[in-house]
Amino acid sequence: MLFVLGLSALVAPLIVSPQLLRRDVPIMVAASTLTYFLARDRVISHLDGVIFLALIVGYVILSVSQARREGRDLRPSGTLGGAAALPVSQPQAVTKIEEDSATSATAPVASRTRGALLASPIGYAVLVVLGVAILMLGAKLFVDGAVELALAWGVSELVIAVTLVAAGTSLPEAATSIMAGLRGRRDIAIGNVVGSNIFNLLAILGLGALVAKKGIDVAPEALRTDLPVMIGVAVACLPIFFSRGTVSRAEGALLLIYYLIYTANLALAVTHSPWFVPFRNTVFFGVFPLTAVFLVIGYLRSRGRQPSWQGGETA
Repeated sequence: MLFVLGLSALVAPLIVSPQLLRRDVPIMVAASTLTYFLARDRVISHLDGVIFLALIVGYVILSVSQARREGRDLRPSGTLGGAAALPVSQPQAVTKIEEDSATSATAPVASRTRGALLASPIGYAVLVVLGVAILMLGAKLFVDGAVELALAWGVSELVIAVTLVAAGTSLPEAATSIMAGLRGRRDIAIGNVVGSNIFNLLAILGLGALVAKKGIDVAPEALRTDLPVMIGVAVACLPIFFSRGTVSRAEGALLLIYYLIYTANLALAVTHSPWFVPFRNTVFFGVFPLTAVFLVIGYLRSRGRQPSWQGGETA
């Protein structure tokens, strides 16, 4: 939320859809809070994993049903079976189809056979199996490398997980959100981040808890710092998202600054720096109050303005 969303908003201000505010963001906050309470006994057990997986199944069913209902509501009246009706007279389109047919007829037989094979269910299945195998190999190498780095640097595996591993696994999400913002799909950019958080908590953590023999152990440092920070960030997104229905560049910069603060706090704690306590006090008694004032002012200023998703484009 801090790094990917902040970086994406710096590239292009993001649009927050009303569905995201009504459903996905509250679910993200609830999932974050539930994760913290289930982790208080220092383990994500098999039962906790079943709860997470049941919740993600319910979330997917809810999302699909609402998407289908909204699709039916938005279907144009001039369509037949969900597809646009073809005009009666389209000589140019007919000519183009004839040209394409003539071109395909002269294509090499072997090339067409390979293309048909790749486009068949067997071809898709081979690609899926190959992709999963490469993904599993990459994940194993990634985790093994992270563990070796933790041992070499003399830090806990948790520190490596919330820095290098988290950054590495977030790069595809960052690339997707940034490209979506650059191409004008700014609602996709923010939906990608929120949806990824929900799936990471419910689906990934749930599956991991079921696969592990004794569940997933929760480090004491995660209970003291990382999980509360996760909840705080999820809750802080509510006033940001409600502000004019967008995430501005200034708010994106604020999120990135908080990611740097979080990382600096982690580094100072790991190295047992004498600056750790003054730094944390400055954050708690200085940065947090100023941020609260910034968010409150932004929310109050936006109350008299019409969100972009309610009245067309913003000025």
